[in-house]
Amino acid sequence: PVFRKKVEEQERLWDWSALVIPSNEISLSPSLLGRGSFASVYAARLPDGTPAAAKIFTGNGNGRSMRQEIVFTSRLAGRQHPHICRLLGIAQRPLTLLFELCTGGTLTFYVHAEE
Repeated sequence: PVFRKKVEEQERLWDWSALVIPSNEISLSPSLLGRGSFASVYAARLPDGTPAAAKIFTGNGNGRSMRQEIVFTSRLAGRQHPHICRLLGIAQRPLTLLFELCTGGTLTFYVHAEE
C-alpha cells in the first residue's frame, strides 16, 4: 500500500506536456513494423531526427484493452530500464505513442527462433 501510494504520487507529478509532439512534425515511414488488435506500429523520425517506433491507435478492437494499454504505458513513462523501450513522445491526432526504436527483429522472432 505505501509503495503503491508513492507510485501514484509519481504518476501525478509526471509532466505529460513535455512528451507532446505535433502529429505534423513526425515523419512516418510506410514501413509497417507490426500490427495488433487496436494499433499498428510504423518506423518514424521525431522532429530532431531521432528514429522511433510510432504506435498508432486505430480505434478498432476492444476499447477496454486500448485503455489498459495506455494506462500501462503511462506507468512506464519517465522510467528507464535496459529491457524496456522508452516512451519518447505522444501525438494526439491520431493518438500515437512514440517509443525508442529497437532494431534487430521482433520479440516474437527470438521467442520462436528455436522452434
